[in-house]
Amino acid sequence: MKLKTYFRSLINTFTAPSYYVDILNARLSFSIRFFLISYVFLSLIATLFFFTFDVPFFKAKLHSATAELVHHFPDNLQISWNLHQLSSTSAEPVEIEYPSFVPHDQLSSVLGYIDTSTSSVEEVLPKTAHSSLFIATRDQVFISNSDKEWSGLPYTQVPGFNKPFQINKQNIESMTQSILNFIDRSLSAIAIFMPFVFFLFLVIGGVFAALTNSILIFFVLRLLMRKRFGYWKAFQLSLHFCVVAELVSMITARLFPNNDLSMFSLAFWGYAIIILYSFRNLQSVILVPKSKS
Repeated sequence: MKLKTYFRSLINTFTAPSYYVDILNARLSFSIRFFLISYVFLSLIATLFFFTFDVPFFKAKLHSATAELVHHFPDNLQISWNLHQLSSTSAEPVEIEYPSFVPHDQLSSVLGYIDTSTSSVEEVLPKTAHSSLFIATRDQVFISNSDKEWSGLPYTQVPGFNKPFQINKQNIESMTQSILNFIDRSLSAIAIFMPFVFFLFLVIGGVFAALTNSILIFFVLRLLMRKRFGYWKAFQLSLHFCVVAELVSMITARLFPNNDLSMFSLAFWGYAIIILYSFRNLQSVILVPKSKS
């Protein structure tokens, strides 16, 4: 598909209901090519939005969380790992609160506890006043699941425990800064791959939406509007509707981040109703024959 043809089709897809008669007259392969090219551009837009809005937001929250950790880290606490077991200078379980930006109304009361005096989570629980997501003991960390059961993971299987370390008030700031620098480098490294990731997930979601929604469009055309179009013509229309809905969904997600409505579905069916209504006086279409291979 030539770019000139594509952009003309793109503009008409968004602005000209009468253009959808031409879509019905076109081969399915035309709409598939239009759909895929559109999703390439949508993937680039999603990547731009991700690094413009999401990444800075994530970094700001992460910096806030590390600043809180440094500020609240006890002056006399030291946590050490010697490749065999974890130890600390505290005789009582150390309580770890959630970062202030993390909503935890539906979660446990605190993020976790560190108690290196034992290897058993059963011995730690009587000494704690609140429920938690994890408990770190002498030689493994226990994670709580939805059934309030605990699953243990040895430190030897946890990243970062492959060499000895000590954490105290003096070095906690430099350690957290090293983690932040690593995350910055990782985000820069994945930047080139994000358009491909977005393209893969957006196309899978778009095709699924087109396949399922076109079933209802097919019945609307055949049963309610008495238009003798096959299922694949409904699917062809849906491919164009998906492009419109995806762009609307991306933009509204940034303009109204707290909106709980499915803007993709609303945009898809809102636009579909407009287009299908424009077919009310349409008697037939001239279907383009398949080319011979």
